[in-house]
Amino acid sequence: MNFCAVHLSSYLGLPKVLRSLIEEGADAAKADGNGWTPLHYAAQEGHEATVKLLMQQSNVDINSRDATNQTPLSVAAERGHEATVRLLVIADGIDVDSEDSHYKTPLFRAVHYGHEAVVRLLLEQKNVDVNFLSVAEVSPLYLAARKGNADVVKLLISDDRVDVNIKDGYGHTPLSVAVLYGHVDVVKLLIAREDTDVESKDRTGSDSLLSMAAGNGHEAVLRLLLCHSKLAKDNRNDRGQRALARAAICGYEAVVKLLISHGFDVNTRNLWGQTPLFLAAQHGQVEVVRVLVSHERVDVVAEDSLGDTPLSMAVKRGHEVIVDLLQSRIRTA
Repeated sequence: MNFCAVHLSSYLGLPKVLRSLIEEGADAAKADGNGWTPLHYAAQEGHEATVKLLMQQSNVDINSRDATNQTPLSVAAERGHEATVRLLVIADGIDVDSEDSHYKTPLFRAVHYGHEAVVRLLLEQKNVDVNFLSVAEVSPLYLAARKGNADVVKLLISDDRVDVNIKDGYGHTPLSVAVLYGHVDVVKLLIAREDTDVESKDRTGSDSLLSMAAGNGHEAVLRLLLCHSKLAKDNRNDRGQRALARAAICGYEAVVKLLISHGFDVNTRNLWGQTPLFLAAQHGQVEVVRVLVSHERVDVVAEDSLGDTPLSMAVKRGHEVIVDLLQSRIRTA
């Protein structure tokens, strides 16, 4: 491991002991078996005085890299040591965008672990890459949105350099991933911006924000989206109608009610001619079927492209309660 006294005194934050070792000829830049230098250990533990002492040594490389290419700044940012990061970012020659073997920068790691103060410090650096993309083509803003960290998202979007519509490898934006995971506060922050593209599509072009929210049962997020001027009209097109179909398939009763109340067509059909009622009957979603059959305009006998109806499909799948609901609705039609 090559772990010796200079590493231990740095790890424990003992600057007086470390100074004595250096004066006696110990190597202040010595790397252990994992490539960790005393500065790595001091930065990891947030020992400010020890970091200062090591930075004063002429042979210490502030951008030294361990076996995974992490620098002391990256380590300090990951651990959330604000004071240590502040010391390092003002040092001459510091690489604020040092990329490790996992394709992550100090800013990326600070965002990942939700260290707001460190994120703020790194954003203050003029040369930091705020739109850095990881190997998965994920930006710091996208990552914060995915994790639902509204405070970090708010910090990032306050920086004019940050691209709020930057996409990952699948074509998802920070807004779409926040919708996907149901992070209401993050969605609220992002859709409040005029430059956020609420109509952006992924690479397949198949999923709208409305269908993402509906298909995952995120009612609160869906309510926010339905109030947006550019999305309110989606109840009249195919892209928006997929939202009702997905909610019906997944059995999200409250979401189905919400969409119907906003004018979504209960008789909309997919490529196979299947209505939301058909899909709910097929998938055994009793409560959704109950909601749909109570709607006065629902077509309970609508046939799909193969000639099946909601009732025939429910019979085939053995959904007895749904069969009873449909038969009762047909008798009163």
